Amino acid sequence: MPTFPVQIIPLSVSAGLQKNVYYPQVIHMQNQLLEKSINQAIINETQALINLQVADMPSSVVEMLGTFELKNNQREVLSLSLTNYTYHDKAAHGMTYIKSLNFDLLAKKKLDLKDLFKQTW
Repeated sequence: MPTFPVQIIPLSVSAGLQKNVYYPQVIHMQNQLLEKSINQAIINETQALINLQVADMPSSVVEMLGTFELKNNQREVLSLSLTNYTYHDKAAHGMTYIKSLNFDLLAKKKLDLKDLFKQTW
């Protein structure tokens, strides 16, 4: 049976039948401080996506669906994406935003996009 650097469980927040946001939580890490840091980053980004969808909108939210995908959980790298789709009352269509989070578990830090590529000049 394969082993993975981190274990993930899904959590959710809901505000009715059509307003559900699912997000991951890291559990059972040896380094509890790193686990807390990763989970706080996930919560912060999940809330930022919710805020982005409802901020300064003149109409009410009819539907909201937040999901996540685990992109990588191997070689001491955790990579995931958070997605939020929201439809507002009388809107022509809904809007989807996606935010990616990447963590180097050996270095014990969140990675920025620039950290994922080598500078060649």
